Amino acid sequence: MFTLPGTAGWEVWQKTGATILLIYPLATVGIGLILQRQQTSDQDKRSLEKREETYRNYLQMAPYGVYILNRNGVFLHVNDRFCRMTGFLEKEICGKNYLAFLFETDYIKGFASFEELIDKGESVREILLKQKGGKALWVEATTLRIDPDTFIGFALDRDVHKTTEDAARKNEALFRSFFEDAPEAMMVLNLSGRVLKANAKAAALLGCDSPDEIAEKSVRHFLYEEEVRAFEQALETFPKNEPARFETRLKSQKEPPVWVQLSAAGIKDPDGVICLLCSFYDIQGRKRAETELNQSNRLLKQITEEARQLALKEKNANEKKGQFLAQMSHEIRTSLNGILGMIQLLSHTQLTAEQSEYTKAIQYSGNALSSIINRVLDLSKIEAGKLELDREHFDLRSLLQQVHSVYSIKAEEKGLDFSAAVDARLPRRVIGDPGRVNQIYTNFLDNAVKYTEKGSVHTSVTLDQEREETVHIRIEVADTGVGIPEEKKEQTFTPFSGIRRLEETAPVSIGLGLSITKELIRLMDGQVGFESEEKRGSRFWCVLPFEKSRQDEILEEPSVEPEKSSIEPGIKKGNVKILVVEDNLVNQLMMKKILEKMGMLVIVANNGATALEILEKNPCDIVLMDCQMPIMDGWEATRKIRESSRPGIDPKIPIIAMTAYAMFGDRERCLEVGMSDYLPKPVDYRSLSTKIEAWLTPVSSSHPNGEHPPQNNE
Repeated sequence: MFTLPGTAGWEVWQKTGATILLIYPLATVGIGLILQRQQTSDQDKRSLEKREETYRNYLQMAPYGVYILNRNGVFLHVNDRFCRMTGFLEKEICGKNYLAFLFETDYIKGFASFEELIDKGESVREILLKQKGGKALWVEATTLRIDPDTFIGFALDRDVHKTTEDAARKNEALFRSFFEDAPEAMMVLNLSGRVLKANAKAAALLGCDSPDEIAEKSVRHFLYEEEVRAFEQALETFPKNEPARFETRLKSQKEPPVWVQLSAAGIKDPDGVICLLCSFYDIQGRKRAETELNQSNRLLKQITEEARQLALKEKNANEKKGQFLAQMSHEIRTSLNGILGMIQLLSHTQLTAEQSEYTKAIQYSGNALSSIINRVLDLSKIEAGKLELDREHFDLRSLLQQVHSVYSIKAEEKGLDFSAAVDARLPRRVIGDPGRVNQIYTNFLDNAVKYTEKGSVHTSVTLDQEREETVHIRIEVADTGVGIPEEKKEQTFTPFSGIRRLEETAPVSIGLGLSITKELIRLMDGQVGFESEEKRGSRFWCVLPFEKSRQDEILEEPSVEPEKSSIEPGIKKGNVKILVVEDNLVNQLMMKKILEKMGMLVIVANNGATALEILEKNPCDIVLMDCQMPIMDGWEATRKIRESSRPGIDPKIPIIAMTAYAMFGDRERCLEVGMSDYLPKPVDYRSLSTKIEAWLTPVSSSHPNGEHPPQNNE
């Protein structure tokens, strides 16, 4: 804040103000412009660039030397007039310290002048400037701080200034021209906020017809109530010579509220009174963009919340679906267990040929229904991400041989040619999930036999690739069946899509087998694909990776016989007493008859509470425990048996869960409460016989708690 030496009066302040106005945007606002460009529109950028160019032109037109220093005294910018004063080019000045342009005898004065500038924010001195070639020039140098790290100076040739009044008049005209024609709204205020002067741009911004309508009014008249406090806080900084910049809204008499960025700097008039030079930059475009961004953010937040709610609803729906599937599975399996069990009992009685044929048809339908239930449950587990693969050593060749034996019979029953080729390079034993491998292979073969009315089914299992620790096995199944129509190929692995026979209009399956097969192969990190031509047949293939097994290979292949329906696999121990805990009357009868045919003594309990009473009075060798029963369920009964100290009850008695609960986690729940083993309904009676025999085998002393693990976990 200063007055140029040798001048006086308000007009002189205008000249000074013009100079500040010329330089200030370059030194301070200009920096703001550069930063602002990153967040403004292209139109705003062009406007700012035009502004900056205008300021630069005025700087070059200044009738005295203008220079900008940083707080270390290094020149950042000079105008042409300053270059002519020194005789140096701009590039020879910028980047050098101001001392380089003083004589050595004036270094001390120079230091003092710069210290005064740092301390007070302004300095006015006569300086002997060293010109190019060593000549001297006396100048009147006025320097002031425009921000904490930047200073602006004005150098006047002392002789020229004293002898030329035209320079003052030109400067006055320059200010008037700049102020009136500035590309943005400008005002001069006193410290109470009263408008001393305004340009036409300011009048237009506020919806006034002329600047006279603004003059002498308080700037608060054009501010909203909530914006006044921010302006008053800014006023408090001006006496400290600290420039201010903030955003505010202005009231317009003809337009909606106008958002502006207000930049203000303090200056002194010739009497030393501080005034404010304010510029108002229209930021409506940026504010609209911010409003749109805020609206987008709110919309995004709303969409995110809706998505979260939908996900929560879907989660709840999936949980309800899981509960529904679990309950339906339990009810269907319970009834199906009785049906299949009684059919097996019936098949071992004296039947006529016609009755035997009907019995086989019922048994086939029951097994098909059981398979559908298992597939629905598998799909549910896959969708929930809860299907886990076993990892165990198994005999791959033996598994393949068993599958081939079964399907050679099924193909023969339909009059189809069946052939199977197994690569001699295949390892005998690998590590993986044999149950799922069997499921994948039999799904391929099931479809091949099902959809082939005449011709052949051919399968091959080959070594696709071998590495140090792994092998990749390729399985292919080809048939001469109906094939898949071109429009149906995309749905081949889609659940519930079904494949239609050519001569029928209804699907022959619900389309779960291949869908589950694909997901199982994906879980194994394998590959799957197919080729098919309508009326000519299909070829399905997959590649499955396995770890190599280090166990000793079995050199002698076991003899494999076709699978038979039997309830007499070998246990006939008349002194074995089994307690069957089951509330379903049909299943009670069926289990009692089957176990008696195995030669065992059978006691039946309707619920867990009755089972505890029976065990206390009549010790048994093994318990077959249903889970869901009235009065006391199987889980609670098992806990009480394991914790019992009542005489007659053996806490270590083998308890095999025989339940219609077959969802993910049901087996684990049974084992957690203390059950020894687990069999899902409908019961496979070979598996039942195997488990009973395993748990009745004499216990090895090496097994903890006197128990031994089951030989076949299913």
